[in-house]
Amino acid sequence: MKLINHVLDIRRLIQQAFDNRFSRMGLRKEAATTVEQIPVEHQEKRRKLDELITLRKISTALTRRIRRNYRTIVGFNTGLIVLGVAGVIQPTTSALMHNTSTLAIGLHSMKDLVL
Repeated sequence: MKLINHVLDIRRLIQQAFDNRFSRMGLRKEAATTVEQIPVEHQEKRRKLDELITLRKISTALTRRIRRNYRTIVGFNTGLIVLGVAGVIQPTTSALMHNTSTLAIGLHSMKDLVL
């Protein structure tokens, strides 16, 4: 038997072990069952797993928000710098627009996350 066949067999066995473990907690590929429908000894583990999934969704949404805010801030401030260097806007106007945009982006970030 070649090495690749051994590797594939081990991968299949590991996947099967994970599938068995998750199915005991009510998580199958087809559909998930509610916590109350699974055996009592697996309910606490299932609740912890559900909390981890929720935390992952929150962290992903926060990362998206941070990246969007960063791109907005860098783009807007770059535009202000270019307009200021070109002499299109005065430094006081640029400072006012910078502070207003900072306030607007901060207020926009206070909205609830979309998971």
